[in-house]
Amino acid sequence: GQGGEGGGGGSGVQVISREEVGPYEQVVLRAESTAELVTWLNDNDYQAPPETEALLQPYLDLGSAVLALRLVAGRTDDDVVPIHLTFASDTPAIPLRPTAVAAQPDLGIVVHLLGPSRAVPLNYPHVIINDAAINWLNAGSNYTDVVSQAADEAGGRAFVTDAAVPWTPRDFRTYLPGDQTLAAAQAAGTLGELAATTLWRRDDEVSNVIRRHLPAPRGVSNAAFYDCPACYDEQWRSRPFNGPDFVEELVRDVVASRRLLEQPLRKAGHLTRLFTTMSAEEMTEDPIFGFNPDLDDVSPDRTAELRIPCEAGGFPDDSNAILVTSDGQQSSPFLRGSRPEYIQRQSGLTVRGADTRAAATVERMFLSGQPEVIETYGTIGNGTRRPLDGRMGDGDGCGMCAMTERPAPVVPMALLLGLLGLTRRRR
Repeated sequence: GQGGEGGGGGSGVQVISREEVGPYEQVVLRAESTAELVTWLNDNDYQAPPETEALLQPYLDLGSAVLALRLVAGRTDDDVVPIHLTFASDTPAIPLRPTAVAAQPDLGIVVHLLGPSRAVPLNYPHVIINDAAINWLNAGSNYTDVVSQAADEAGGRAFVTDAAVPWTPRDFRTYLPGDQTLAAAQAAGTLGELAATTLWRRDDEVSNVIRRHLPAPRGVSNAAFYDCPACYDEQWRSRPFNGPDFVEELVRDVVASRRLLEQPLRKAGHLTRLFTTMSAEEMTEDPIFGFNPDLDDVSPDRTAELRIPCEAGGFPDDSNAILVTSDGQQSSPFLRGSRPEYIQRQSGLTVRGADTRAAATVERMFLSGQPEVIETYGTIGNGTRRPLDGRMGDGDGCGMCAMTERPAPVVPMALLLGLLGLTRRRR
């Protein structure tokens, strides 16, 4: 179709396709100017903030098409599901600049890449963070803040490698219901019969489809009802349920996309998880990635040891305990003034620990060979590297506790390449 098919708009806009996909109405457009493009989007009830024009023009100049999505009428935020995009280019990249329109300070960006070897950022610096800056005694609660400050120290745009590990088809764990399960759900005529299948409360996406077909009683929230249906509805097991309609929607909105995702994930290779945070003013360059076969893997675990000496009576001397990070840095975590001031950020600014170095090494990555070190640091913050106290040698202390921080799961549940999380990550 040409120029505003299906609802008016500028004559300079070409509508390549327009269709409903899952909970979305999507349209693919081409235009020569962003002014015409934004006019078309606004005339057709797609939200296009004024800042969109400047951000999209470079893509239009390259001849790129634009994909616009909106929720179908009647759908809510609970219905949002991941989208799968296929590009003609062989170069993994994220069109990040338009995200600046709605970006919050320190927006979390997680990228999973599956390929023949470890993945690296090519036009962004890579940062190795200072493990001594992590708040180990509080379960690594400031990990995101440390990464944010490390990226700022590298110029505002840099990635940290959370993990880079071999990947086998056995690692694919996204739930896919089998034919027998779908047949049982299709035959279900009541909520009790559906609850007997393995689909019941399987995950958020499946639960959202169930809730659309079995809404909670009036005055009861969906969350409360589905946590304990019997608490709110004495006849909940006999509540009527349309199994065929439910399965049709489940396959269309959830199962089909997971089957599509399963195809590349069933291939062996390497899975790399990269993470950073960025604010709107830093989103001025789209990150590009590649694969480097010469680099070592990166464990998803970060480990430190807390070594506790003994007092004269054989009791633990917590006040002189030493925290030892994997790179040999030592600090006394229970003594003020002898440990790094743990970094904490708020609204994109460092509100505590500004004098603690978050980046241990800033480097530039390539498609082969080892990275080029841009900047590296020795003693960081108040952490020191020194021989261990003799009272705390292996086996001589009152206790040694190994602490492990896993920043985030490395199994992708959505896109292989893209923005998997636009909020702070859970650890």
